[in-house]
Amino acid sequence: MRSLRARIFLSVWPLFVVAILVVGALSSRSARLELAQFEARLPSPGAGATQQRLADSLVAAWPVLRTPEGSARLRRLSVQTGDSLELLVLDTAGTFVASSVPSLREADIRMTPNGDIDLTRTIDHDGERQLQRLMVSGVPLISSAQTRVGVVYQLPGSLPRPSGAQRMVAGIQRSVWLAVLVACTLAAVGTWLLAYPVVAQVQRLTAAASSVQAKALSTRVHVTSNDELGTLEQSFNRMAESLEQTELAKRQLISDLAHELRTPLTNVIGLLEAMRDGLRTPDAVTLQSTQDEALLLKQLIDELQQLALADAGGLTFDLRDVDAAAEVQRALNAFQSSSPAIRMVAPEHSVRVHADPFRLAQVLRNVLQNAITHTPPAGRISATLRSDGDMCVIEVADTGRGIPADQLPLIWDRFSRVDPSRDRATGGMGLGLALSKRMVEGMGGTISATSTVGVGTTIVMRLPGGSSAPPMTQTT
Repeated sequence: MRSLRARIFLSVWPLFVVAILVVGALSSRSARLELAQFEARLPSPGAGATQQRLADSLVAAWPVLRTPEGSARLRRLSVQTGDSLELLVLDTAGTFVASSVPSLREADIRMTPNGDIDLTRTIDHDGERQLQRLMVSGVPLISSAQTRVGVVYQLPGSLPRPSGAQRMVAGIQRSVWLAVLVACTLAAVGTWLLAYPVVAQVQRLTAAASSVQAKALSTRVHVTSNDELGTLEQSFNRMAESLEQTELAKRQLISDLAHELRTPLTNVIGLLEAMRDGLRTPDAVTLQSTQDEALLLKQLIDELQQLALADAGGLTFDLRDVDAAAEVQRALNAFQSSSPAIRMVAPEHSVRVHADPFRLAQVLRNVLQNAITHTPPAGRISATLRSDGDMCVIEVADTGRGIPADQLPLIWDRFSRVDPSRDRATGGMGLGLALSKRMVEGMGGTISATSTVGVGTTIVMRLPGGSSAPPMTQTT
């Protein structure tokens, strides 16, 4: 079934119908039981004072009952009872005396051993002739001399007709089942209408998903509830926002990559064309400039490849215990001629770090190069080494121009530069810190930055301290 609304309707409405039918059946059964208990408390039709008066009248008319006029007299007495009863009188020997039913024959009567009669007769009921069988108990007729002269049997004049209470209960039952029908109809309408908000939310999400599929990544849905569907709408909005940011980052990456490749390629092409046209001689200086630009391209490609490996979890790390001070000093030696000079601060005791020496050297060079680039010649740069519990901490602090607070979280993104001019004199290709972050995290550490504009920047690396663990190779 393709319609969600129909599925919800067919899942919920039958439950309402079953509940309503159960309530209706219980109500109808309760009405019948109440009627039965009510009727059970009522006296039987032939009991009490009415029965005694009838017996006295029959005893007084006993001589007449045996005459041809007896049946007519009995019919008058039957009418006087007011209960639509027919009367049958037998003597003590069980012989037929009189009957208010003209069609009743003596052959239709069979006496049982306990004095009751088993009577089978044909009667008219609503224009139809029906066969009726009755088992009737008699009432003895006692004379004034306390002599039993006969027995009178009270027969229903026709098939039992519903009493007023029975008709009332039947009406109640009809009303109950009519109410059940109306309730089922209202439940169907209500279920169909109540399913609309759920279906509408799903339809909005479906339309929004189709828009995102069609590259309209700015599409969002309005969150209309705090339930599970509302949570789904919020998740969709977060997903769409993430996709939009990813798409923007991809476009920015392509733009930045094109810019980074264009500059050295343009320089190489310009130098080659100048030598071809005789504007520059292919001397050592020109060839060195060409080689420098080619090496810059190679460095860019290498860093992009390493970033791609890091993103894919393909970087390998040869983790081992090394002397942290020696590794930092080795990195500082590459910048001996830099301005400003870099000062190293280390404790007297040896500090060990569990890291990949090659990757650690790359990270240190990137961080130190960044500090030198953004610190004026009169500024200061320090590399501080210390232990913090089971962690080795390396801090590189400078007194450069600092990084604005809104740009500080972005320095770990590829091609990120604080200086929007993208001049290499004030910054590299914007890949060094992005690659450094992935390498530090791959070695089980963290790297963070704090900065104040006009005061300087501090890069803090926290790496696992050295232990007695044997060297190992890890891929991340």
